[in-house]
Amino acid sequence: MLTLKLIMGGYGVVLPLLMRIPEIGSSTRRWGILVPPLEFAPAFALAYYTYEAYPWDYSGEIVELMLGLGFLCFALVALYRAGGASGALDRRTVWRLPIAALVVMALGLGTAAAVRNQQSLWPENIKAAEGEIAALKQDLLAASDVARRRFPTRCGLHRRVHTYIARYEQGAAALRGGKFASLQAQGLPEERAQYFIDPWNAPYWIRDRCNEESGRRAIFIYSFGPNRKRDSSLWEILGDDIGAYVFVDPGRDGRADTSAEEEEAEE
Repeated sequence: MLTLKLIMGGYGVVLPLLMRIPEIGSSTRRWGILVPPLEFAPAFALAYYTYEAYPWDYSGEIVELMLGLGFLCFALVALYRAGGASGALDRRTVWRLPIAALVVMALGLGTAAAVRNQQSLWPENIKAAEGEIAALKQDLLAASDVARRRFPTRCGLHRRVHTYIARYEQGAAALRGGKFASLQAQGLPEERAQYFIDPWNAPYWIRDRCNEESGRRAIFIYSFGPNRKRDSSLWEILGDDIGAYVFVDPGRDGRADTSAEEEEAEE
């Protein structure tokens, strides 16, 4: 986040202003640094403000789109200048454009993959997910009456937590204003808190599984974990999935249920 702010504020606004100073301008050009035109500074400033104020949902994605379009326009301006005042591009410049695009795409994909793999190994993410899952469990328990087996979920439910809140009123207040929401004061990003997203940018899920014949029931909240794949079964939290059981009743016989019951389609 700090890097993005430095790009918008430093590279997009401050550096073009500093280019007005002859010594800095000549040094920058001598080093071959491409600087956005000063006319682009208001757009970068607007992107910075939008990212900082976050006035709408998905403001971060809007800022990314603004930056992408801004850099595209900047690239077109640079190509125009490379062709001279007439704007005519020589063959060498034309061939450089697709090559540069391929290089940028390769670097972008490689960087994204490297960051993604690195984040998967961060122990802080696992610790954060465990704390967030524990908070979600407390919120669900606060909306439940375990002694009477009354829960804000229903048998067969398997939804993303955010989707569950949007579609079912019961339990929504406890989840939106409970322990999980209070984690924002400890550094949980607002967008993750609002949409119930785990540290690997995947949704938290809630499952309520039961069998009326045996009396077995399991309610749990879970994250796909570092590998971003569901490893849990219909009844248990398995693999590297990170989760917590809200309620577990092994049923009358206490054995695992192997029946193939229908359940709601996963989203």
